Amino acid sequence: MKLGFICLNLPGHLNPMTALARQLQGRNHEVVFLYSSSANGLPCVPGDDRDPVNENRPEVSKLQGDDALGFAIGLLVQRTEAMLKSMPAMLEATAVDALIIDPIQFYAELAPCLKHLSRFFLEFPFCGRDRFVARGD
Repeated sequence: MKLGFICLNLPGHLNPMTALARQLQGRNHEVVFLYSSSANGLPCVPGDDRDPVNENRPEVSKLQGDDALGFAIGLLVQRTEAMLKSMPAMLEATAVDALIIDPIQFYAELAPCLKHLSRFFLEFPFCGRDRFVARGD
């Protein structure tokens, strides 16, 4: 099975996802990171759009509290909007059978649903959550 991973290209998100991907590779699954420019040596397919989260890391690191939260959420919304537009073509081009999506990628799972693509989604739990949330059609 070919598994597509979608997560932020930041160490706190990328490292756990690449660890999971390597475990799944060890079980004979093909893995590819979508919308990532690097995935710790694993195959990746960068998106055509810019990455507002990584582009603005220096600016975000200078903010605190509500200012940082508001700015970061705005960046995530920009990234999600770009992904919603380009993901159906990305999924067709990469021919992934399933997606594993970092839950911080708000509403990213809507793109395949909007195009009526038959996919299975797994939200990878972070921040102490104790279970996976799986949805299939």
